[in-house]
Amino acid sequence: MEVYIGRQPNGPYQFDNSAMAWVLRLSKSIYNSGRNITCNNFFTSIPLLNKLESHHKLTVNGTIRQKKRENLNNSRKYEEEPKSPVYSGTEAIALLSLSYVPKKGKNVLLVSSMLDDA
Repeated sequence: MEVYIGRQPNGPYQFDNSAMAWVLRLSKSIYNSGRNITCNNFFTSIPLLNKLESHHKLTVNGTIRQKKRENLNNSRKYEEEPKSPVYSGTEAIALLSLSYVPKKGKNVLLVSSMLDDA
């Protein structure tokens, strides 16, 4: 657990408060364990998925914000209707991105690095 105390003044005790830094600090005790981390859209990003999978052998499932979707290699216009999953990949990992529409006008983007090897 880590208490969020807001923006910190410059000095020797200042540390990175970015979403990626939070996830990396909180998951340090499970590095290289092959476990899965589930995040909401504030913390989930493609660079985070890449770093955790390639450097720390952890997978991530989570929702992702519309503005962060351009980081997907296979960028597709996400429609208002449910579509089939989009498989995307990088040199390090394969990603699954899925658009889910629970109600009209509400589009939820899901992304996962937890895929079967086959």
